[in-house]
Amino acid sequence: MGTGGTDPLGLVLHWDGHRVQWCARSGPLVHKVGEWPARDEASLVQGLELLKSQGDLVEWVVWGFRHPDFALAPGHVTEEEGAAVYRLQWGKGPAGVRVFGSEGWAAGWGLVEAQEAALEARVRGVWPQAVRRSAAAACLEAWGRESKGHGTCVYWDLSPGRALGSIWRSGQLRWALAVDAVEPDDLLYLTVNALHRQGASVEEARVGCSGEVAEGDGMWTGFHRFFGELVCIVPDSTLHRWEGEAELRLQRWWGLMNLGV
Repeated sequence: MGTGGTDPLGLVLHWDGHRVQWCARSGPLVHKVGEWPARDEASLVQGLELLKSQGDLVEWVVWGFRHPDFALAPGHVTEEEGAAVYRLQWGKGPAGVRVFGSEGWAAGWGLVEAQEAALEARVRGVWPQAVRRSAAAACLEAWGRESKGHGTCVYWDLSPGRALGSIWRSGQLRWALAVDAVEPDDLLYLTVNALHRQGASVEEARVGCSGEVAEGDGMWTGFHRFFGELVCIVPDSTLHRWEGEAELRLQRWWGLMNLGV
């Protein structure tokens, strides 16, 4: 695929343990998107090697785990301190952690994720220039921008096997969690309980959904029983321009596009 521009061609991808999504882009222009099922690391790496063999020479690669377990911590913590925060939240901890800072959604705070050093090395074995970023932090950055000017906002991004949610009040992050649950009733239960813990009413909340969701499906109709305002969140058109992909359900690619910003 030719880029037809001066920005370097790059690759963005994320993996939730069930499926990989990827896009090739140069600057704001998205040239192509794709996906493949990958339920283990071997399937992930095999797909990466196949993608590389297609012959497009990419100058940069950004990748991340979609909807991983994480803990919120001050962005200046060391990895040892971040590991302690992770264990405190989850009752157990990985062998090592990565701390991803933020300047947008909560300046001075960061996300602590499992390090996954062996898999990072396997990805670099395919693309030595590959850089891991926090896909969850990228989603929070985008939700923080989207929540400006609104009161109470609830967001969910759904992938085949996991979901990432957050609650914002007056543009400030109040709650965030990644879960294995993707059934509408489970997500609705989590949402209502989290709103109550934040002292917010269901009636005042605006809900934005992305990923594997569409108007009229199970999640949409389930949430509409309780929430008056539901919207599908799609990639920001000021940050992403699509090359010949108008037929796509753009909300499915929202999370991936954020990782590439």
